[in-house]
Amino acid sequence: MIQRIQSIYLGMVCVITGGFINLPIYYADGNPILPYQNIVLSIVVAITALIAIGTIFLYKNRKLQMKLTWVGMILGLSMILLSIGDYLSFISKTTLGKNISYGFIFPIAIIFLFFMAWRGISKDEKLVRSMDRLR
Repeated sequence: MIQRIQSIYLGMVCVITGGFINLPIYYADGNPILPYQNIVLSIVVAITALIAIGTIFLYKNRKLQMKLTWVGMILGLSMILLSIGDYLSFISKTTLGKNISYGFIFPIAIIFLFFMAWRGISKDEKLVRSMDRLR
């Protein structure tokens, strides 16, 4: 359901993953290095976006939603680790000028938004449990 706040958070994850794939992670001697140039990172970003979209439509199964948001957080962490690994492997190969770009911030935002969605889902689950006790 779109009126739940966690749906907004998960929608923002989809938008951010789309932006992350097209923004430079770092610059190598003035040339931008984009995430889609690393095939493993591209696959992780695509899976993260698909999980976020799928989680929006699983609003009737809150426990599965909560598990998928944890998977999304783990994928966000793996995006960070893959980006850092790519950067460090590039540093070891060259002595050219290298600068980290603002693309490194996006996976952190993805993890934060998945966490906020998880909190919203857990609040809904607690509300449903409390209503079941009253019946």
